[in-house]
Amino acid sequence: MAFVEDFQDLLRLLDRHPEWKAELRRQVLSEELLALSQLIRNLTIAQARTEEWLEWVESRIEKWFEVHRHTQERVAELEAAQERAEERIERLEMRVAELKAAQEQAEERMAHLEMTVAELKAALGQAEERIEQLEMRVAELKAAQERTEERIERLEMAVAEWKAAQRRGRGVH
Repeated sequence: MAFVEDFQDLLRLLDRHPEWKAELRRQVLSEELLALSQLIRNLTIAQARTEEWLEWVESRIEKWFEVHRHTQERVAELEAAQERAEERIERLEMRVAELKAAQEQAEERMAHLEMTVAELKAALGQAEERIEQLEMRVAELKAAQERTEERIERLEMAVAEWKAAQRRGRGVH
């Protein structure tokens, strides 16, 4: 007498004895098929890690874009400030030229006019005071210009470092 008479009989026996199913699988299926479920679990874990890593990379890229945007805004602000400083210097230079012209005219008038020594000293004292104030202002503007140029150089270096980091970042990934 046969232990199992037909396929349905086999299925009923496996339902009654679930522990036989694992042994039947080992006998019927190849090792590769048995290892497939573990491989799928491993791939699922690797996929989850990859997604976490991609999220991290996306967040870093977003931060770099924010830094880049902020840097561009700051550079634009510095450029505008530089333009304003240059305009002010130009106006001051024009004013200095005007003052020099006015001084020359005053000197010509003084040569043609008879003035008292006291009036001449007073006029010269005022002119010297104006020149000193202008020289102080020009020195202040020059110092401000130098600070502005130093800041632009630091920003240019930061942008260059950022670009290099971007290129390295693209090479790694």
